[in-house]
Amino acid sequence: MKKTWLGLMLLLFGCGGPSDDSFQKAIDDGWTAFENGDYIVAYISFSKADSITPNSSDALTGKGWSALKKGDLVLAADHLNAATLLQASLADAFAGYAFVLNAQKKYAESNSAADVTLNIESGWEFIHLPSLDAADLHVVRSENFFALGDFANSLKEVKILHPAFDADISKPSGQSLLAAEIEALKTQESL
Repeated sequence: MKKTWLGLMLLLFGCGGPSDDSFQKAIDDGWTAFENGDYIVAYISFSKADSITPNSSDALTGKGWSALKKGDLVLAADHLNAATLLQASLADAFAGYAFVLNAQKKYAESNSAADVTLNIESGWEFIHLPSLDAADLHVVRSENFFALGDFANSLKEVKILHPAFDADISKPSGQSLLAAEIEALKTQESL
């Protein structure tokens, strides 16, 4: 009798929460909206997924990227940082976090997040925005190093993308050339 009652309760009330299907649908809807450039709808969909399965690194990553594309750097940083803490192998979360930290002028921290991304996946590409890939992370790293006054490492990052480029970084004119090359690479790559 107890087994029958337990079986009936499970049948009537489920096994303790929303189905994985509704969570996955919210995630899928979020990325579809994101890919269509509707970052507000994307954020709402990822928030729905987060309410179905709280503290999901997938939902937090989507919320973070959506907030980043909406221009809310504080919210983006909060969500992406939370996602990286939940899943230390999530390249998309670390990459987004690197871009956010760069925009917040937290250059050393941005380099750390970019390093983690490239260590997880050296050929990283953001499938939800295919124009964004590992090359963009190298541009961010070059900009970060330049802002930190580490012109040698900045030049090293530029040379990954443009091996023929060279500048005498010991002179202000060489540093200006390096800065111009970073800006040129930023316009070639896109966030």
